[in-house]
Amino acid sequence: MAFLNFSFLAKVLIIMFIIGGNVILIFRYTAYPKSKKQFFSKLLFVSIIFYFSPGHWLILGTTALISQGERTRWRDDMRSCELYFADPILRLPALAIANFKKNNDLVDLVAFQALERSAFGPGQKLAPVRRHGAKRIIFILVESFSLNLIKSHNGQLPESITPFLDSIAGSTRPIWTCSTPTTPGLATHFCSHPNAWETIRLGYPHSVVRRLRNQGWRTVFFESPYETFDEGIKRISDLGFSEHYGALWQLEQRNDKYVKQWGTCDRWTFHTIVNYLDGHRNERVFLAGLTIDTHFPVGRTNYSDLDYPDEPKWTLSDPAHLWLRSVYRFDYDLKLFVGELKAKQLLDNDTVLIITADHSCPPFPLMDSRLGVNNSRYEKIPWIAMSGDGLPILPIEGFGSQLDSAPTIAYLAGITPDPAWWGNGLQFTHDTRPLVSRMEEKPLVLYPGQDRFQPLPDAKLANLSRTFVYDNDCPKARAPR
Repeated sequence: MAFLNFSFLAKVLIIMFIIGGNVILIFRYTAYPKSKKQFFSKLLFVSIIFYFSPGHWLILGTTALISQGERTRWRDDMRSCELYFADPILRLPALAIANFKKNNDLVDLVAFQALERSAFGPGQKLAPVRRHGAKRIIFILVESFSLNLIKSHNGQLPESITPFLDSIAGSTRPIWTCSTPTTPGLATHFCSHPNAWETIRLGYPHSVVRRLRNQGWRTVFFESPYETFDEGIKRISDLGFSEHYGALWQLEQRNDKYVKQWGTCDRWTFHTIVNYLDGHRNERVFLAGLTIDTHFPVGRTNYSDLDYPDEPKWTLSDPAHLWLRSVYRFDYDLKLFVGELKAKQLLDNDTVLIITADHSCPPFPLMDSRLGVNNSRYEKIPWIAMSGDGLPILPIEGFGSQLDSAPTIAYLAGITPDPAWWGNGLQFTHDTRPLVSRMEEKPLVLYPGQDRFQPLPDAKLANLSRTFVYDNDCPKARAPR
């Protein structure tokens, strides 16, 4: 590991030497084959040597350093890439293909509202209501967590695997997933637009996080995964977060014991969040936290030395046992997290704790049909708000989705909602507007009373779902001069 102490130029030269040496080895060893079969067998052999040579992690480290290492140390970048194997290299062509086709129109607010009235009809969007004005908002996004994992909302479960969430089921608002996986899910939660990929491409126009930051809030993002995953450092910054802490930061703090597999154990991430809030208790803080332990298909299996109660016996014979165990253990960690907040008097009348999911759990083969799932990418997820006595009760009824998170956060923070947002906010008891998703090749729609998204037949609504309002805080979405 003496390599880590070399200068930056020396590291680059060493990398170039190793990469060049491996390339020469491949060409020399596979030159002049007697047959195609011999050529490919030699190529396979050399590729295996190449993969397990120092060139493997040096190339990955270089990729991360060039594309994502904006604030992390060389050691941490390479450690992250080693755990993700070839993820940075394989992601580059995928991103190039995904970002090739433009699918948006930028207009001013007047033109957008005209399209909105044409698509939805007059009088459909609900007016703003009295604002709450919290001083701390904690927004926890649980990885791949569907509402049907909570027994209070799914009678097909033999026994609860989320006893804590079941204990607060009366505060749970079911909302729909309309954007998935994680990166699009965050875009829709914070920017309230159904066209998640274009929201990302444009630099997150009308992000509620950026609006909070511009009004003096401290905007902080904690996550259990590595910051570099899926260009996370840049994207979290684009959303408007001023501070970003993930598994790489935990490694810098010498918390290696709890950084396993895909990132930090959720319990330790929660503990770190509590310590941060305790150190900034006199400031206005919007803190978002993304977990990782419940990531399908098996969830976390390495919890270091953390202790947990035994999971329900019925899960032991289920094909998805490991994943169900991760759900059960996450629920236990969440209970400890809420208890720690209360013990330090951080869940008071000026604080709102929101627990939801980045998106629902996608269908996968190990899921047993008795779990009451629809085998759809777009399931319901929980949306829970907890506070002291000062938080008005949010209605459980209604027709909400990820689109409603940004306007609800604005309501709780006491700031004016953005007219460019699609969502109305979960403080309303009813909403007759259909939900739209542009994650598939063709737009999807879900009307009130339905339980599954269908292809969108309305051309006006489809056209509106690709339309964005200019946002001068986003370089790619600014109005022309």
